[in-house]
Amino acid sequence: AMDAIDVDEAATLLGVSGRQVRRLIERGDVTAVRFGGSWAIDRASVYRYRDLRPNRGRPLSPDGAWRAVLDADVRSLDEAHQLAIVSRRRADRIEVRVPPGRIEALISDRRVVESGVGAAARLGAAVDVRPPLQVYVRESDWSEIEREYRIDRAHSEPNVVFRVAADEALDGVERLPRSVVLVDLVSEREDRVAGELVRVPT
Repeated sequence: AMDAIDVDEAATLLGVSGRQVRRLIERGDVTAVRFGGSWAIDRASVYRYRDLRPNRGRPLSPDGAWRAVLDADVRSLDEAHQLAIVSRRRADRIEVRVPPGRIEALISDRRVVESGVGAAARLGAAVDVRPPLQVYVRESDWSEIEREYRIDRAHSEPNVVFRVAADEALDGVERLPRSVVLVDLVSEREDRVAGELVRVPT
């Protein structure tokens, strides 16, 4: 279940004003649910935003971010973190609940490209695969997939993180390169798994 905090606590954690926190909620940078006149903000999403917040300058455009990640030769966790910061707009991140009985079908769906822990295991990292699953899907396939898999965006126990990317980004991609998987792992604070993957010889 979500570990919820209020706007004031989120503002303190991020060192910003309450107004700025509400802007982050509107932009989808932090996850929150509205109860009456107040927000219940997901603490993990605040930490994730804080980890990936850029120091200065504008983040890369979605297209530029995607190219930067694809072309990267990531050799350390630190490099993966830096790349995650500049490439945070590579795709829209949507955390959802998929009925557990539909997960296998989702992973084998040709429109879906697995990332995260599952992809790290396939690339040779010695890890246990557990939720949340991380997958990419093309923008043009998203609404159909959302309907077909009865995706619940409002669930308090999400089990899949979708990254909805521009169609061109995923054209012809059946398996994500190691660089993308590493950046996705550190973006989700899966540093232990990312550390395992960094050690796998390329």
